[in-house]
Amino acid sequence: MLKLNLGSGQNPEPGFVNVDRFPPADVVHDLEAMPWPWPDSSVDEIRAHHILEHLGRTPEEFIAVMREMYRVARPGATVNIVFPWPYHQNYLTDPTHVRALMPETFLLFSRAFNRQCAEGHASDTPLGLQYGVDFEFVGAAEMRLDKRWEWISRRDHWKKAEMLDYARRHVGIIQEVALTLRVVK
Repeated sequence: MLKLNLGSGQNPEPGFVNVDRFPPADVVHDLEAMPWPWPDSSVDEIRAHHILEHLGRTPEEFIAVMREMYRVARPGATVNIVFPWPYHQNYLTDPTHVRALMPETFLLFSRAFNRQCAEGHASDTPLGLQYGVDFEFVGAAEMRLDKRWEWISRRDHWKKAEMLDYARRHVGIIQEVALTLRVVK
């Protein structure tokens, strides 16, 4: 069972092949250099924690990373993604962040979502259909609050929808987002 930890940096994950462009890593590889050194449909799980926001200075480069993830993943493989919320200081202060991400970004790589948008005449870009990839969400995206806001949420018994609405209008409330995708082939 092959599992990749992309952008492992100083946080290698036991049981995974840790991949980074800088040592120490099990495989030293620039994830923007295609193709990746794994055969088609050979990977069972991909962990991409705090790496995708660093990749793809252009839309074409980011799409190439998503296509490569899809290429190396087996049918049914899981892709666990964590990224900083673009309205949090952790995203805003790091000069190596080149791409803001939202959960909706990954919906664009779902063929089912692409077809649903087409039927409803929505203008969402059908990246899954255009580039021959298909990722589906496994459950809902988890919005992780900044530690300074967790106590307010508990104290005031805010509902998740209220917190998300407030966080979309204010900086620094949500710290990061975690989501899981399943590869459909």
